[in-house]
Amino acid sequence: YILYILIIRSIMKVFILMLGFFFVIGCTKNSYNYKFLKEPPSKLKKEVGVFLIIPKDGWYGNKIYNNSGKMTSRALKNEFLNYTSSVHISSECKEINECLKIIPEKKYNYLVLPEIMHWEDRATEWSGKPDKIKIHILIYNINSKEEICSAMVESKSGLGTFGGDHPQDLLPKSFKLFMNSLY
Repeated sequence: YILYILIIRSIMKVFILMLGFFFVIGCTKNSYNYKFLKEPPSKLKKEVGVFLIIPKDGWYGNKIYNNSGKMTSRALKNEFLNYTSSVHISSECKEINECLKIIPEKKYNYLVLPEIMHWEDRATEWSGKPDKIKIHILIYNINSKEEICSAMVESKSGLGTFGGDHPQDLLPKSFKLFMNSLY
């Protein structure tokens, strides 16, 4: 009888350890998604210039996350540089028509307008609430002045982050997945 109890206890300990291990592994996994609101008619051309606008900083509730717009445009630029050598980040314009007037058509083919819809930085390690980002991206053909595509990129951190993670850490992989579908 005592041997039976010891065996059951050992099995329970192993089961609890395995359950804890799978919980930690599952909670550290970030999720990355994108959804086309308007799909591009074809793949984007490689090696053509991209004119990228810096979006307004993101916010959550009453808190504005300073420089989140610059971090977003830098992360997008880094991904576009995998497909073209000419990417210009601009704060000179914010609206499509305003931008189309100032962009040199011979140098750039695409106008990219990101908009931060949601930017949430949480102390995930103790609150159990993940960091989240949601970014709307419009891409226009500068020469034809037509919208090529529109997409929503959404990501959130896992729950077991062990501290120090921020929404901007989600940007590179989010944009990499999105760009792979464009080119």
